[in-house]
Amino acid sequence: MKNLDTVSGFGIFLKEELERRKDLDSNFSLRKFAANLEIEPSFLSKLIHGTRSVSTFMLDDLGQKIGLSARQLAQFHRDLHDYKKIQRPQRLTKPQYSFKPLSPVKFEQISDWYYFAILEMATLEGFNFDSIQVAEQLGITRVEAKTALNTLKKLGFIYQAKDGKWTVNSGENSALPRKNTTINHQRLQKQFLMKAIGSLNDVPIEMRDQTGVTIAIPVERVEKMKKLIKSFRKSAAQLAQPTGKKAVVYQLCVSFFPLMKVNGKEK
Repeated sequence: MKNLDTVSGFGIFLKEELERRKDLDSNFSLRKFAANLEIEPSFLSKLIHGTRSVSTFMLDDLGQKIGLSARQLAQFHRDLHDYKKIQRPQRLTKPQYSFKPLSPVKFEQISDWYYFAILEMATLEGFNFDSIQVAEQLGITRVEAKTALNTLKKLGFIYQAKDGKWTVNSGENSALPRKNTTINHQRLQKQFLMKAIGSLNDVPIEMRDQTGVTIAIPVERVEKMKKLIKSFRKSAAQLAQPTGKKAVVYQLCVSFFPLMKVNGKEK
């Protein structure tokens, strides 16, 4: 493997690695390479063509999956550090919250609601990755908390920096299914909805908002409504990224479904 000197070189490196694997296997493709790396093919294509760059966390993850040596990985980290220093200020002053889909394999291992709650708790000031503290604050068992923390560490969602502080890897963060839903996705949504029901009695009304609207619409506008809801979720997530102190973790649940039978069946 070549050791390249510029940050765009990582994209060139990925392209050369893809070509190398194609030479070894005529059936190998960009899609298969992306599956091996557990990222979207479109994202891999952007990395190869230089329209996207990797974070330090993703660089570690991809480097490990590809089989980079420690020396090669260190060089890419230095290149990435130098690249960030010369970025244009206007790009850095307009951060955008984005959703990056979890791979099905990873999602299957963290498809309980408290895994996602823990990842958000990690952004709270003064939070400590302690299973006892997590269990008490989320109302789960210590065994569940300990298992969740160990799984999140093993999968690379959280890591310990040199100063001993635990940090969240901001790579994959969306549990939304790419196309069709799965049993695990359905189970997770049911868990969140059950938490919402519980909050009706357990949480003061000034600390929550649970409202709804019943509407009759043309079938052809259903997809537009879903896109509007998707845009709203992103806007809400962006609004929740303040410069001040974060103190509590919330769950935003949005349900949009027919109250009538669809195609003669109850969905």
